[in-house]
Amino acid sequence: MACDDMDNLDMYISYHDSDKELMLYLFDRLEKNDMKVWARDKENCEGSKGTAIINAKIFLVIMSPASMGQGGCSDEVSLAYISDKPIFPVATKEYDEMKTSLNFSMKLILSKINWVFFTSEKDYKTTFPSVLSSVTETIANIEEGTHVGTADSINDELEKPEEEITKASFRIFSKWRRNTRKYQRKTEKDFWDSQFGSKKSEVSWIEFRKTFLAVYDKFLKKKFTEDRISWLVNVAYGDIFRLNHQITKKMYENFAGKTTDSDPDSFYYKLLEYARGKIAMRGVFNMDSTVRLDAVQSLGCFKNATVVASLIDLLNDKDPNMRAIAAIAIGKTGVKNQRIVGRMLKMLQDDDRLVREAACISLGHMQSEIAVPYLVSVWRKEIISHVRNAAEVALGLINSDQSREALRVVQVLSEEMKDLKDSD
Repeated sequence: MACDDMDNLDMYISYHDSDKELMLYLFDRLEKNDMKVWARDKENCEGSKGTAIINAKIFLVIMSPASMGQGGCSDEVSLAYISDKPIFPVATKEYDEMKTSLNFSMKLILSKINWVFFTSEKDYKTTFPSVLSSVTETIANIEEGTHVGTADSINDELEKPEEEITKASFRIFSKWRRNTRKYQRKTEKDFWDSQFGSKKSEVSWIEFRKTFLAVYDKFLKKKFTEDRISWLVNVAYGDIFRLNHQITKKMYENFAGKTTDSDPDSFYYKLLEYARGKIAMRGVFNMDSTVRLDAVQSLGCFKNATVVASLIDLLNDKDPNMRAIAAIAIGKTGVKNQRIVGRMLKMLQDDDRLVREAACISLGHMQSEIAVPYLVSVWRKEIISHVRNAAEVALGLINSDQSREALRVVQVLSEEMKDLKDSD
């Protein structure tokens, strides 16, 4: 089926030029099975690849040393992950040959998902039917609304992806006990309750960090190098606990869930999931990313904390165009809090007029009552008409009694100013 538009796009195929032969084979076979497929440089596949990734139901990546190397497909994989696409990795080499090509972020994201191996032309014919069956089933589940997102459907063993996990229902710590009594893992209790006691309402960050590293030492070291473990812990401290020196049980439960009814390892798993999202966002918004602009323009429809946090970071980008696009995207998420609104109000004073215009529209989409007097001030004092018009549009979007009254005054003044000009 032709993909001259992106409506109802079934699949995006990510590949390196050196793997074009396999891409063409997969593209042709999938199209013959009535699937609408998009691939870069393929005839009739118009539009940007970032938009195609976000619109597609499924993301298939052809994994080779070239596609996983520098200048490869990692930014496309990252965008697929944060937009919660089912990811189908198709590897051209055996795992032991591929693992040296995987950087940290790709190993974190892709080694946890079942891979398919096309290592010879013989595999093309024998393996494709299973790929088609999995893809068809996944699309059917998506259309029925029963598909479970990538982040929720994968296990956390980080073993060789081709190895079947025969006891996946067992928690990862069910067969492990530490010898030291203080940090013994008790799978029947949540991390907080088992280590600090259910009645303890807060602990110092130093104690929390020490205990977390002790309890999860074996599995963290199995997955990560020391510097990556340090990075993961800093993510917990900075992003989750907001650099608080004292960690309260309420902070902990806000992230991990109630200790009385959560998975005993909920905090650990959710921290890894958050870290995957964060590192994927870093890949998408890296200055060298080929999908950066498309991602910022489109990701307003995703409201998870990692996306919003990354968009907020982009508000400080040196490129005013990126600041403007990030502001619009944040407005489209519908997420608003004191921090976000305050940051957007400051952007009304940005040196770049496009950024000021974007900040006005974003505050309008947020329907921020607090912003009304600031938007009126912009309309009164701004010398550039496009920014004044954006402030007026924003007042209309807020649609409250206060904003409607402000908009009425603005429109009356506009008419009077127009009459004065005409009389001259």
